[in-house]
Amino acid sequence: MSIRKYLYVFFLIPLLAISQEKKSFHLKDIIYLKANEGEKVDSFLKSRYFDYVGIDSQSNSHAYALNYDNSNGEATTWCYKYLDGRVKVLESDGGKLIMFIKEELNTFKSNFEYQTDGWVMTSYFYKQYAIGIRENDVLDKYELYIENQL
Repeated sequence: MSIRKYLYVFFLIPLLAISQEKKSFHLKDIIYLKANEGEKVDSFLKSRYFDYVGIDSQSNSHAYALNYDNSNGEATTWCYKYLDGRVKVLESDGGKLIMFIKEELNTFKSNFEYQTDGWVMTSYFYKQYAIGIRENDVLDKYELYIENQL
């Protein structure tokens, strides 16, 4: 292998790792959103490709969107940070981010119930947090909630 190819591989692999980390979203990230406010949340979500959309005055929350379409106001993922500290994530497109977090929470499951219209609700207790994940595969809608600390 020539030195040029070696250097290319040497520099390319770390760049790929950085770009993958930027797109990742883990349980620790959700806890970070719960525990922090304002500019910290804003800069963290922007580092994960979320755009700040605005304040929803009816629900008292700041809204962040991933893959936001300005023409119709839709996104594949929404993240809401409420003024009272709660965090809500709404997702379509197979719920990839939420399903990854669900895998991380698997050992902390406390309750599982079928709801109306095809929804399934799973509750978790992680450290001092009550976390709920609602799924509807037919509608391709996935929701994650972190309630106030226990």
